[in-house]
Amino acid sequence: MDDKELIDLFYTVIEQERAKIVDIAEILGVQPESISRWRKTDRLSRNSRGAIAAWLASKGVSISEPQMACYFKNCPAREPIEYLTSYLLDEWRSLTGAERAEVVALIEQIKERKKQSHPANHPAAKLA
Repeated sequence: MDDKELIDLFYTVIEQERAKIVDIAEILGVQPESISRWRKTDRLSRNSRGAIAAWLASKGVSISEPQMACYFKNCPAREPIEYLTSYLLDEWRSLTGAERAEVVALIEQIKERKKQSHPANHPAAKLA
């Protein structure tokens, strides 16, 4: 899906939701003027494209991206986070409330482990 198609889909969903551009801009973390510029120029930055795709996914709209084959460890052909984010949002929508709570609990456990393993939290660091 090219930028123009994504922008057209974005505006279609905005109209269906009867959403205000100001509110959408705030959700996406952009100025309302940026959204107007997208429509005038039919051009998106990589970050804007990702934000729009994530917002559309939160509304239950999936976008089809061309599948790119790449054999390099850090593939330059695509931005991995966009695909990972899209996957995570798709899976999140399919979870029940209890399953979502379980995922959040796991994330909190991971964050706590990371915090505890940080060198500044080591007992020897507290003696210094």
